[in-house]
Amino acid sequence: MKTIVINNQKGGVGKTTLAVHLAWFMAEADLRVLVIDVDAQSNASDTLRDYAGSTLAADLFKPGTRVVSREGEGLTLAPADSSLTDLDRSNAAAITTLQENLAIASDQFDACVIDTPPSLGLRSVGCLVAASHVLAPIYLEDYSIKGVKGLMQTVIGVQRRYGRQDTKFLGLLPSNFNTKSPRQRSHLEQLLREAGSEGLEIIMWLIMRGAMSETVRLIHRFYHVPASNTAYGLLVLEDT
Repeated sequence: MKTIVINNQKGGVGKTTLAVHLAWFMAEADLRVLVIDVDAQSNASDTLRDYAGSTLAADLFKPGTRVVSREGEGLTLAPADSSLTDLDRSNAAAITTLQENLAIASDQFDACVIDTPPSLGLRSVGCLVAASHVLAPIYLEDYSIKGVKGLMQTVIGVQRRYGRQDTKFLGLLPSNFNTKSPRQRSHLEQLLREAGSEGLEIIMWLIMRGAMSETVRLIHRFYHVPASNTAYGLLVLEDT
């Protein structure tokens, strides 16, 4: 089972939107998908409430919890509740418990998508430990860009401390990208330069401002795959 964690310590960057749509996309591709809402704001839980299972997200941080898939459904939600906030004050041993419980349930699901809170606490660290893949949505604005370095330090730090070097960082996913904004274009160029110097793999899908429509067209495509395993991808869309 692949476990994809949507993570960024900054709020309002599109984590929940990305998590929900990713889960729906995989379910429509006939995959058995588990969604875990670890954000006490419960936005993903509200959206996917019709798919809620019997196991709460907070229960998955307790030893021996087994999540059961919904019969006849491609999507199962482990919803958030208010007790999630207490987890950040619980025993540090709970950090690895989520990973252990997901391993128990791996025969029931093909993929797991985890929506994380906009803070770095026990919950977020536990999710990163459990992750096979991490994806970080960001906005191309000043405060969001400044937080990228801290985000990367967190991901790398968890990998090293908990022996999770096999976790794959899928990249930074800029959302609400305005192709007409010189500031956002400058931030994008800065990200490509800095991430490249760190040797990180970036897979970027830049979504134009506003909703997708039939008038969207591709205005720029660029891929660079050097001899190493580092790859860059840039896709810019515009509503005509």
